Amino acid sequence: MLKKIIISVTPRVFRLYVLKLKLLLSNPYLWRYWNCTFAIEDKPILLLSMPRSGSSWLGEVLAQQDDVRYLREPITSEYMASLKSGPSFFMPSCCKKNQTYQGSIEKAFTGILNFPNSVIQNPSRWCSVRDKKKLLIKEVNPLFLDFLLTKFDLKIIYLERCAYATAKSFHALGWESKDFFSDRFDKATLQQIFSIKPDLLQQDFYFQMGFLQGIVLAINKPHINDDNVLRVKYESVIASPLQEIIKITNFLNYQHSEKVCEYLLDSLSCETSHKIGSFSTQRNSNFLLEKQLQEQLEPNYSRTMAAFNLAYEQFKSGSKQKH
Repeated sequence: MLKKIIISVTPRVFRLYVLKLKLLLSNPYLWRYWNCTFAIEDKPILLLSMPRSGSSWLGEVLAQQDDVRYLREPITSEYMASLKSGPSFFMPSCCKKNQTYQGSIEKAFTGILNFPNSVIQNPSRWCSVRDKKKLLIKEVNPLFLDFLLTKFDLKIIYLERCAYATAKSFHALGWESKDFFSDRFDKATLQQIFSIKPDLLQQDFYFQMGFLQGIVLAINKPHINDDNVLRVKYESVIASPLQEIIKITNFLNYQHSEKVCEYLLDSLSCETSHKIGSFSTQRNSNFLLEKQLQEQLEPNYSRTMAAFNLAYEQFKSGSKQKH
């Protein structure tokens, strides 16, 4: 609690330095490797999703192999720490601090060690610059998919979750807004969005959240079909964990996935239920499967999914007509 208070009262210009210093003080041997470029085995791996889609959990699972260096939201962590206010995901043209964002992107995907403490999940794996390991990066700005595919040679896991479940998680955390669109999309995209639903900003939270996620998927659909992108559904991983994780590790060229599989099953066997809005990476698969069925009967489910489908189908059709 004290650490959070200290960070919260630290002037924003110094906040990143404090967060990075915390990592170095906890792991002093990392001073030697600070700002060094680490060797990367194969293509960097990007686990990309909307916030609250299960990517923290899946990222932790995939990071269990000893030959994987894992960065948890390196770009978002630096960007949000330097920002007074604003959304964490947006189109590239809507970035409020482009130099900070681009600098974080470059560091992350070239394997340079210079990030806040929350980003480096296994510091002991950053003790040899020449020792090649896979680089796994978990991020939550799906609207950068096209940009990142163009800029880097990557392997991407594109993780999706039921739009209503994501909306419920946003609601549980108090991540609500009267306008989920204006700060995320450029003028041309906003014009297309409001041509589909002119009274969009007069709609309730669940409608806007469903609509937002439909737009994100419509924008990304052409790029999801790329050979270097594997589309994964969170609900499928919960329902068939070993089958899905083997599909993922094969795509990523993981040579030995025993630790990954073992950790996956263990993480799904938690006795307590996974609360909506929780940041825990432990969950109970039976409870989650039952909850998914129950959510389909809740009053806001149909409205959220109808908005999602409307946005996805109409935006996708409009994009095709323009081309």
